[in-house]
Amino acid sequence: MKATVRPLGTFLVFLLMLLPFRPFAPAALADAPPEAAKPDAKSVAEPAASPDTDGDVKKAHMPDLTDNDVYLFTPEIWSMAQRMARGEFFDMDAELEHHIQQRPYVYSAHFADGILKTRRLFLYPQEKKDDRVIQERFNTCIDLAKKAQSLPKFRDSGLFYEALCNGGLAFYHGVRRNYMKTHGPAVRAIKLMRKLRKLRPDLHGGLLMMGIYNYYTGRFGFFAKLVLRLIGVEPGDKDLGLKQIRLAASGDHPLRYFTDIYAVYVFSPRGGSVRKEAYAIADRMVRQYPDNYYPYMLRAYVADKMRRYKEALADNLRGRAKVTLSADELSDPAIAADVFMMECRANYLKALLHRDDAALSWLVRETKNRSYRWVSAPQVAYMHLGHLYTQADLWDKGMAFYEKMQDFDGGEWLKDLGKKYEDRPMGKRRRLSREQREKLNAWLRRHPEVKP
Repeated sequence: MKATVRPLGTFLVFLLMLLPFRPFAPAALADAPPEAAKPDAKSVAEPAASPDTDGDVKKAHMPDLTDNDVYLFTPEIWSMAQRMARGEFFDMDAELEHHIQQRPYVYSAHFADGILKTRRLFLYPQEKKDDRVIQERFNTCIDLAKKAQSLPKFRDSGLFYEALCNGGLAFYHGVRRNYMKTHGPAVRAIKLMRKLRKLRPDLHGGLLMMGIYNYYTGRFGFFAKLVLRLIGVEPGDKDLGLKQIRLAASGDHPLRYFTDIYAVYVFSPRGGSVRKEAYAIADRMVRQYPDNYYPYMLRAYVADKMRRYKEALADNLRGRAKVTLSADELSDPAIAADVFMMECRANYLKALLHRDDAALSWLVRETKNRSYRWVSAPQVAYMHLGHLYTQADLWDKGMAFYEKMQDFDGGEWLKDLGKKYEDRPMGKRRRLSREQREKLNAWLRRHPEVKP
């Protein structure tokens, strides 16, 4: 049975890991008695009025947001979302905790705190301190969202967050590799989101979630699709999913920053005009949020897939420069992981383009560095060495570096990625010209000290 439910749990983990370092799509209810079977409409908070917090939210102006009857952004959480998009660093854990203490029935705050901590757990599975809180946050969110649906005004919002929090529980259990426990909440999340889609077919959040589900499950092989059908879930259509994601990333709406990020990740591997579309989205994000490192990292990601390696290097360096602290000095572990990733990609590209000895030494050193909280950091360094050596037609050594990715506890998604590169290494995915390969080969052969 575990083999049966793992594909869906793995999919939910992948889907939610794409979230940027801050949580997604907040909404609010407040001050309804938890024991009430049917909340009073007066107990539901209007999105514009809420107490001051310790942040910079006091008397915050709330714009007229599209579909805010579903998202129900409060001034506090809208301010957090805007500061995050602008690239500001702040303690979101503390601000969400304050929000929950002040208004414990704001179910979207429970979701936001739960998903923030679960994504961190995905990167740092060795840490156990948040496990109880994560489950409490999602279960509280589900209970409150269910009660909200008895009020017509909050029916759609309740459906939306009941679906997201079930997805959050599936994400948590998938990270903890309790695949038997992912099945129930994952299936409920999909069914609830489909129900909401019938009521609100143009809702950008619904389009995004179902678009990603349809796209990725539509690409599953025969056996994985059969497994989904056995557990009561119909696989999606990848072309429909692509269309839905494109619609989700269009127009002016409160989730645009997040839908753009998902669109870039989905469109980039497609190639051709779709990949160019991904680059255009990332390019617009850089211009819209010039002080945020994340859009630069996104644009570098797409440029690398387009073999525009010089641009990818420049954007990784630009994004890294937006974060003034080193990876081991950052208090937010998710940002620290992103910083390490940008440094790793930049050094790989320096070695690839310029045959830079210092960059090669950096990659080798980081395979042995166990000082980071992100235990998967050495796996990432091994992966990029595998890329470098297979690009140089040094296949045995390159494959040995990929194989080293399996030697670590945790980092299951990176182990899976390493297996994919063993099957089809970077040297075959994005092959350099013959002249480039020969120069890279000769340079790497002058470094016999570099060993897996």
